[in-house]
Amino acid sequence: HGVLVAIGTLVSSWIHGSSFDVIRNAFEAAGLPVDMAGLERYCITAEQVTQAIRAADQIKPERHTILEERGADELVRAFREVYE
Repeated sequence: HGVLVAIGTLVSSWIHGSSFDVIRNAFEAAGLPVDMAGLERYCITAEQVTQAIRAADQIKPERHTILEERGADELVRAFREVYE
């Protein structure tokens, strides 16, 4: 669960332009995935993350998230920019 939260945090920080480098460096130092090779070590694929982003607004539709602000397409693009 923590790795998945880290992925969301890193992508969100990229979109918001908020401390991305600091967060990425801290995650890298802690051994969390910060690129595709890191995701692969946790058996996580880009397709799985993309599917999760696209499904997220249906899991708890009453919860306000960055999806309402930016939309799934922008989050998928940000994920790919950060991790690929």
